[in-house]
Amino acid sequence: MNKTLNVTRLIGFIRNQRTFNKSPVTITKPLEIARYSYEGNQLFPPKLKQFKEPTIDSNLLVGFQGPDSIESDEQTPLSLVLNKLIETKYDVSKSNFISFRNSFRKIFESIYENDKWTINIQRINSTIHLGMDNPVQDFHQLNNFFLHSIYSGHYFEKISTIGDPNNKHKYCSIIQSQLFNNNFILACEIDCWKNENENENENNNNNNNNNNNNENNNNNNNNNNNNNNNNNNNNNNNGDENYNIDDYVELKTSRDIRDNKINYNFRSRKLIKIWFQAYIAGVSKIYIGIRNDNFILKKLYKFKTHDLPNQAINWNKDEMLLYGNEILEFIKNNTTSGKSYTLSFDYPILSLVESDSINIIDDQYLQYYLNIGKNIENNQNNNNQNNNNNNNQNISNNNNNNNNNNNNNNNNNNNNNNNNNNNNNNNNNNNNNNNNNNNNNNNNNNNNNNNNNNNNNNNENNNNNNNENNNENNQKRNSGEEKETKDDENEERLSKKIKIK
Repeated sequence: MNKTLNVTRLIGFIRNQRTFNKSPVTITKPLEIARYSYEGNQLFPPKLKQFKEPTIDSNLLVGFQGPDSIESDEQTPLSLVLNKLIETKYDVSKSNFISFRNSFRKIFESIYENDKWTINIQRINSTIHLGMDNPVQDFHQLNNFFLHSIYSGHYFEKISTIGDPNNKHKYCSIIQSQLFNNNFILACEIDCWKNENENENENNNNNNNNNNNNENNNNNNNNNNNNNNNNNNNNNNNGDENYNIDDYVELKTSRDIRDNKINYNFRSRKLIKIWFQAYIAGVSKIYIGIRNDNFILKKLYKFKTHDLPNQAINWNKDEMLLYGNEILEFIKNNTTSGKSYTLSFDYPILSLVESDSINIIDDQYLQYYLNIGKNIENNQNNNNQNNNNNNNQNISNNNNNNNNNNNNNNNNNNNNNNNNNNNNNNNNNNNNNNNNNNNNNNNNNNNNNNNNNNNNNNNENNNNNNNENNNENNQKRNSGEEKETKDDENEERLSKKIKIK
């Protein structure tokens, strides 16, 4: 099987449609479902470095000694992500795509980029798994300027974060989001975190503490409890650090924009990559270090991710998202469960070819995927059973409460009505005992009051006690027994209008 798509026709059609419909296109807000750290093919507990402002005029080439100074990015298997999803017991069967962010970047950015790439695909039922097929880069073939550019970017991350310098683990956030009818899970590498409200909160806490030092120690305890609760909420149930997806930061470097040509290249080529990488992962803020040609850090700019498309030249975020969604639809409509494929891009042709040599998922994940539906159904049945048991318990409790209320009513009216159950008999006995003082109350407080009254009455008149006993005996004789009983919106796809060979 070999399916091809000419992306120039797709791009032309999308742009033509945008002249009639310019509604904004967005993904749903990414939700973090798991996080982890990794090195090579090994998983570690999540540990993310914290952002700190780097020192301006820092030399970004400190420690550079040639190509061997740059760590090559090893090709990480998707199995790391899948194993983490198994660990968290996430229902992967509800997702249309599971992938590293890099695969989505290749697909979506190909509307403006002509670089060649290949993505491996393996499908199970309605879920398509994407794995990158990246060739290992030989840095010895690059000139010094490119080597310096790569190294300076890594060094900028080093001087812009707080953490163990010997810790080479990379931090990954697994998010879930949706674009039109395509629900997807992405594993995204994160640079660091920064809590924007941290300084403000510290100042507020210091002021409050100074103002309240002489007032009450209990207020301090309450504040500590509130702070602990806030920290627990920010942990996202995934670690000991006080950060969540809203605190994530993307770090980038760029040449000093000193003329119109550099400004044009930055806003038309580089900005789109920076924006999409942060946007698709749910990263809300970006710090860009501006360097000169000697790789000296000269400025630091902070951007909000959602503001970057406003500075775009020759690219449009809505077009990009529409284009990427059509490629995802092309993959969905031309793949079959239980089969593997390669998706290759050689501008302007996108090719989808069936392959027997692709093996993205392992047997453990396959078994988990096939059983996840059964496990969820069993959990739902157990929940329903628990709910039924709770309802039955509530009904029983209500019945008992009703019986108790009836018993109380019967006890109050024991001259007219009697009960058959033991509880009522006990209550009646208690009442009969208490009736020695000619009182028909059921609660202990009344009994105590009656006892006190009786004790007082005992000091007053023995004849009254005899009369009360006679009245009690008469009440007992008149007592009888009687019984009482209870009882995915489908839209018209643009890609269908594109000629598929």
